Amino acid sequence: LDDAGSVVAPELLFITWVEGGRVLLSQYTPGSNTFGSPVDLGAGDAPDVAVGGGRVYVASESSGTIAVRTSAIDPLSFAPVVQVSGSTTQAHAPRLAARSDGVSVFVAWHALLGSGDTNIYFAASGDSGSSFGTPIRVDDSPTGQNQLNVSLAVDQRTGKLYATWEDRRNGADVYFSVSENGGTTWSANINVGAGLGGDQFRPRAVVDAAGNVYVALHDTTNG
Repeated sequence: LDDAGSVVAPELLFITWVEGGRVLLSQYTPGSNTFGSPVDLGAGDAPDVAVGGGRVYVASESSGTIAVRTSAIDPLSFAPVVQVSGSTTQAHAPRLAARSDGVSVFVAWHALLGSGDTNIYFAASGDSGSSFGTPIRVDDSPTGQNQLNVSLAVDQRTGKLYATWEDRRNGADVYFSVSENGGTTWSANINVGAGLGGDQFRPRAVVDAAGNVYVALHDTTNG
């Protein structure tokens, strides 16, 4: 989609997965109903993929760090790996979002910073994934309560960023935050699962072309 929400590249689809400890990527070919031969992106785990402005980005974890690789879509030719997790350690489960401007790409993950519990961290690139800023913490939970399994979405028109994740500050809930300045600061966290009787896990956030944001989650209220 472009910034106005109009479709400019129909059927542009990528899938990424792990096979034999290697991160693979394949592109769907419109009209042929087939996927191309997998591209080997190197050792890693838990990959995620995003597309924006004629570029494709893949994030993955390896040995407790988060890295991103980027390529033009036509032809695919990936640049060297860029490490984005900074001084955080035991970093896992990266999630990507990209804008259609072809230069803005964002990644979030959960990790440790020093000793203690895991938190949600975020880094942004304004140069098509060639470099990323210093990781920024997203959650505002007290020390000693873990956060993990973040999902990240971006509004193509406004650039607003939405993050949602599993949070242990009051049991097992899903929390949510928004950034209106490219991820430099994040809003006070909202408990999406408040009022539900069970525990909440594995949230996912999406934004539609009208700017509405949605969060889906797993809930155990019914046992």
